[in-house]
Amino acid sequence: MNVTPSGLCRTAFLLLGTISLTCHTHADGIRGVLFVDGSVLINGSANSPAGPASATAPGTVTPTTVTGGGSTGSGLVSGVIDFDGGIVSGSHETFIHLTGFAQASQPAGYSGFATINVSFATLDFSSDPLVFTLPQTAFYKVWNTGQQTVSLSAVSGSVGATTLSPGTYKLSMNFGATVSAPQTLVEKTLDWTLRLSTEPLSNLPADLNLDGTVTAADLAMLLAAWGTPLADLNGNGSTAAEDLAILLAAWD
Repeated sequence: MNVTPSGLCRTAFLLLGTISLTCHTHADGIRGVLFVDGSVLINGSANSPAGPASATAPGTVTPTTVTGGGSTGSGLVSGVIDFDGGIVSGSHETFIHLTGFAQASQPAGYSGFATINVSFATLDFSSDPLVFTLPQTAFYKVWNTGQQTVSLSAVSGSVGATTLSPGTYKLSMNFGATVSAPQTLVEKTLDWTLRLSTEPLSNLPADLNLDGTVTAADLAMLLAAWGTPLADLNGNGSTAAEDLAILLAAWD
């Protein structure tokens, strides 16, 4: 999907050429949506009847990306955490996509514990809020297909039912995994997408150009966005065959 100024024709670039689309007038893309520079610390603790372990995974935040991850440093309860995020902009939309996972496990035996098969351990990671700026009012929609939740709240501005006003917003999340038996590997996933648009979002997920119908124009936009989150209809973070099936099922 190309970033195109308002009022100009969009051309969807395919693998084997181009398809010229009918001109539609759309507002410019949301300019200036940025993560605030800094760092993010994912930290927590892991405890079991056999002993504790620490869990610290520092990350970095740039204007358009966030990354972090690491392993627990010691202890009989082990864990791994990893997360990534990015801001992707289209012609009149912006997507903030966060993905990640938390894993926990513990060894088969504990010296001095007779009831190891019913041993119980928890591993809980929490991140500092991720902050981004929104310079203009935006319509929004959230997809969450992971097992972890993300909280969207306003530092300044306001969160409405369908819109976010200009301001600063923070994304807060928790990663947690519970181990209930020795040698059990438990994983919890994060897959969360915030869609921002300069125009009201259609109730039709497959209406990518927001003209109220699902037609060849939407198909061309989906194909042009293949492999990116820009036409992700099922909320899994990537445009793929499942999204194509959703679009075809909604065809007008």
